[in-house]
Parts: sequence; structure tokens; C-alpha cells
Amino acid sequence: MKRRLGIIAVGVTLLMSTAALAQSPRWTFVEAGYMDLDPDVGDSADGWFVGGNFGLKDLPVHFLAQYNEASFSGGDTDAWLLGGGWHGLLGDRADLLAELAYGDRGFDPDGGGSFSESFWTVRAGVRWLVLPILELDGFVARTEPDDSDSFTDYEVDAIFQLKRIGLGIGYNVGDDVDTAKAFVRWNFR
Repeated sequence: MKRRLGIIAVGVTLLMSTAALAQSPRWTFVEAGYMDLDPDVGDSADGWFVGGNFGLKDLPVHFLAQYNEASFSGGDTDAWLLGGGWHGLLGDRADLLAELAYGDRGFDPDGGGSFSESFWTVRAGVRWLVLPILELDGFVARTEPDDSDSFTDYEVDAIFQLKRIGLGIGYNVGDDVDTAKAFVRWNFR
């Protein structure tokens, strides 16, 4: 019993000492993954996404891009997003962020008659490197489409960092669609 307590004490000490060495969240990365969309009305859909961020050296700004596709029982949907943002203020292990992006989403029903609409989205949140191997993120986004009602999304992510590779899971709650995702991230810095 004493040996187990000793091993646990050493493990906790190592974990706490590595937490003290944690760096700030990385802002230059690419990621890709699977997503499961669950709309309030209709059948769920499976899809994929790819995207990334590009941070500017030591400046507190970054650029972002994302593309995704999903297939519903009644057709296919896709969307792209381009924008930029600011991050900082919370010290070495956490960053607040504010982003502004422009995008377009489209729907191509099986019977024809596809449509597309552009939109602006504003997102704010926090990225927190709890441990050198664990990042927790939380965001709120407000989207203003050109031809339909605006909507708000809330998202949480957890990314397990293994050197430059991160394995992540996330969940997004929206006005009309909830989305679960699993992804892989490659950090450049």
C-alpha cells in the first residue's frame, strides 16, 4: 500500500511540475476530422471538415480557414469560412480570442434546386492549456446569414497534445443543429 501511495505521489508531483512548464496554446495548425450533425428536424448526417489557423509569429493575431461537407438523407451540404482574429490577455497558458469571418454555405437536394447563402460570423472564447497534454476550449459564435435568420452556437473542445499532434473531440450546440466531432490536429509551432 505504501508503495502505491509513493508511486501516486511521484506521479502527481511530475504532473504538477510539467503543468508549470506548459506553454501557451499554439496558433499555427491544420486539422481535419469527422463530424456528426443532429438537426432539430430531420435525419442526422455524417460529414468531414478540414481547416486551420495561421498565427503571425509573436503578434496576437491569426488567420483562419475551414471547409466542411455533410450528406443528409435528402441531399448534401457544404460550407467554407475565411477570417481573422485576435488572441491574448490571460497569460502563458490561456488566451481569450475574438474572430470575424466571412463564409458561404450551400445545400444540394437530391431532387435538384440547390441554393447557397453567404454569412458573417463573430466568435469569442477562450483556449486554455490546462496541462502540457490537455487543451480545453470554449466558444460562442453569432452568425448573420444574408437571406435567413441569425443564430448562435456554443462549442466546447478538448485536445490531447502529443508533441506536434493533437487528438481532439468537440461538441457544438446550435439553434437548429447540434454537432459532435472528432479530429486530428498538426501543430506547426
